[in-house]
Amino acid sequence: ASGIITDINAPFELLTGKPRNALVGAPLADQFTDPVRAQSALARAFANDSINDFDLLVPRPDGSHISVS
Repeated sequence: ASGIITDINAPFELLTGKPRNALVGAPLADQFTDPVRAQSALARAFANDSINDFDLLVPRPDGSHISVS
């Protein structure tokens, strides 16, 4: 798995404030406030089929952040 977004759902569009066409084809790690840490989490998830107890922040259009895990 490459970590490139191939499909997106409406709730993630709302969460990020980005339209589908801006998200599909973009690196998933870049959708978080710390892309390096996100890439590490994604690598662990791809290798182990899951990941637990790992929070990341997604920036919102209003400048706030939301924690996802």
